[in-house]
Amino acid sequence: RQQHRLLVDQVDVFTTFLRKTADASRAPTKGEIFLSGCFCHVLAGGCVVDSVYFFRVLHKLPGDEFCEACVVNLLAACCMAFSIAIPEYKAHV
Repeated sequence: RQQHRLLVDQVDVFTTFLRKTADASRAPTKGEIFLSGCFCHVLAGGCVVDSVYFFRVLHKLPGDEFCEACVVNLLAACCMAFSIAIPEYKAHV
């Protein structure tokens, strides 16, 4: 029951941030598509995104994608949605 509540919370927060960070005046970047696809896939499967999976996805993201503001904004939203501490994020980047 607690796991289900966490999943529902993650889905709600993540989808809210996806809508807020979307920009209708431009196409999403490869980094945005990659990140949203990886996390949507896991959440749609009924699994919670934990820090292990989050950082595994991050390591697969090409380094040049970290320079794009839209990707950085989406990563910040993901940190909030999946309860990733900023110091932990900084340590892995």
